[in-house]
Amino acid sequence: MKQFLSEGVTEEMLWVPQTDTVSFRPLCFCISGGYDVNILRVREAGMLSRHRHPGPVHGHVLTDKWRYMKHDWVAEAGSYVFQPPGEIHTLVVPEGLEEMITLFHVTGALCITTLMANLREPRMSLPNSNWPRNTTPVLAWEKTMSSSLFDSKSR
Repeated sequence: MKQFLSEGVTEEMLWVPQTDTVSFRPLCFCISGGYDVNILRVREAGMLSRHRHPGPVHGHVLTDKWRYMKHDWVAEAGSYVFQPPGEIHTLVVPEGLEEMITLFHVTGALCITTLMANLREPRMSLPNSNWPRNTTPVLAWEKTMSSSLFDSKSR
């Protein structure tokens, strides 16, 4: 796909880094409609903290795969994912990935349902890397050391 970028702007500059291996690329922020469209890119195994959205979420997996804890399905490249409003979920990315990329259309806010004290290091903030210091991060990335979380529905 051809990119139309201003002189001196690289494709990598369009991604907002959250950690060395997790970033997102905002495509649309619709204030009047209350939704945003973004691309999530993950380059290591791990999980996003448990959260929910008051509106529906639509996703299209572009590369690799991921799953939600407490669900028995796996979202693979080419899959469409619908998440109903209010459903609490934890996105898990398995080991052995080169790069997981998913396009999300998110309606409404992001409501965290995980206590930050329960997370192991490292932590990250989404969607704003400039979130004020000394406040609770919006979303956290937790590295996993084995594929057990990807295969488990227990959390």
